[in-house]
Amino acid sequence: MKESEKIQVYTELFKAYLNKFNKTRDIQWKLNIALWTLIGATGGFLYGKYIPSIFECIVILIVFTISYFTLWSYPIQESLEQDKYLFLKYRDKLKMAIGEEISEKILKRSKFRWLFITSGLTVVLFALVLLILSSAK
Repeated sequence: MKESEKIQVYTELFKAYLNKFNKTRDIQWKLNIALWTLIGATGGFLYGKYIPSIFECIVILIVFTISYFTLWSYPIQESLEQDKYLFLKYRDKLKMAIGEEISEKILKRSKFRWLFITSGLTVVLFALVLLILSSAK
């Protein structure tokens, strides 16, 4: 494969994975905001109609937290990390192909930072709705 063909392939792969990363991140935020809205609206709808006991609140919160984390939050974060790894990989290959120096400085960040922030916000919001529902009389 010629050098110009490699550059073209690396460019296309870089763009594809960067685009996929950005779309996944946008979908993640839109669905999180929709879920937060749904939690709040459901709480408003159920206020005064359903008064859960403390035990029910704990069970519901545990089931919700485990389901949210395992079915949505963790898989989407893994997808984002994979896409990020790939677009950075092809960016570096593209830099090498055109003779640009690759920085050796690598920023170490926890890949779970946003995972815990969004999951935490969701669980706290859900817990607050359950608390409000359980205190309604």
